[in-house]
Amino acid sequence: MLVLLLNGGVSIAQSVEACGYYGHNAKFSKEQICPQLGFESSEDAEKSIRKILNQLGLQMNFLVVQCSNINNAFAVNLEGDIGHIRYIIYDEGFLERIGMKSQTDWASVSILAHEIGHHLNAHTLDGVGSRPEKELDADEFSGFALNRLGATLEEAQAAMQNAGGEKASKTHPARSDRLNAIAHGWTNAASLSKKYIDLSRNLDYTSYAKMWFEKARAIRGVSEGDHINRVAYYGKATEYKPDYTAAYRNKAKYLNELGLYKKALIEANSAISLDKNYWNAYTEKARAYFGMEDYQEAVKYYSIAIENREPQRAGDYAARAFSYLAMGDRTNAIADLEEALNLRPQWSIIQQKLTELKR
Repeated sequence: MLVLLLNGGVSIAQSVEACGYYGHNAKFSKEQICPQLGFESSEDAEKSIRKILNQLGLQMNFLVVQCSNINNAFAVNLEGDIGHIRYIIYDEGFLERIGMKSQTDWASVSILAHEIGHHLNAHTLDGVGSRPEKELDADEFSGFALNRLGATLEEAQAAMQNAGGEKASKTHPARSDRLNAIAHGWTNAASLSKKYIDLSRNLDYTSYAKMWFEKARAIRGVSEGDHINRVAYYGKATEYKPDYTAAYRNKAKYLNELGLYKKALIEANSAISLDKNYWNAYTEKARAYFGMEDYQEAVKYYSIAIENREPQRAGDYAARAFSYLAMGDRTNAIADLEEALNLRPQWSIIQQKLTELKR
């Protein structure tokens, strides 16, 4: 199959973004990849890859190519005469050196599993190449696959201990984050196979969770799709750090924006259970009740936020005012709108509403 496809003609693009194992050389030219583009493929590497895929019930639908002297391994899509072809390209000498440093044959298997993870997560389809979140996803898959194959956690992490960069870059996370991602995948697989060993107390996913939190915060759009992405990323943050109070609150905020009020209430309650003085979470809880048309509960939780937050926020008063209005209580609504204007005198919309109510 390999020979037929390659002999059928493959013309490589002049430059290509690839997901590489190492934290450098994220961009390659065709000359840097392998001039002859892999008319050789290691039987051992293919066997390892087939074993990994067998654990998932998948067939191998990419080509495995050995390129000497690239000192790396990476996953990439290349355009050929017969369409795009997916490759895992590796330097056998590189795998051997990492294996010798790690003193385990599992090291090379974990590197190949990492590159499979890039393809299975569709990381090679966007033409962007390596990015920290992609590398962590692939590392997590590597840990999962190696547990399924029978490797210990130490064996699953061996290659990264000897190949990962100590500091983070624009394309790759720091070694510590990558080790944590491998550990997370490994423990997930162990849990599924009923061999779970509680290693979570010995692992710190804080920096991994923070990466997802910051990824959510970096989104600038206000479309429904933007809010959905925010919810997903904040959810990732809480997955890796279950006590991430701010992530629960922020997730509640954007669930409210999406009109998913019951789900927002759950997230707000999670934040409050971790910090009973987290007044921003009470505001989101009140918003959820308002969205569900339970205006009495909305007033209750806006009141808790107002009474305890320092400094007080005009938005809480305005929101409670509209809750009062929904209940038919004009007197308290007017009082709250006046307080909102005391805090934000230039708030024209509130001024207009107040004028309308006093007529």
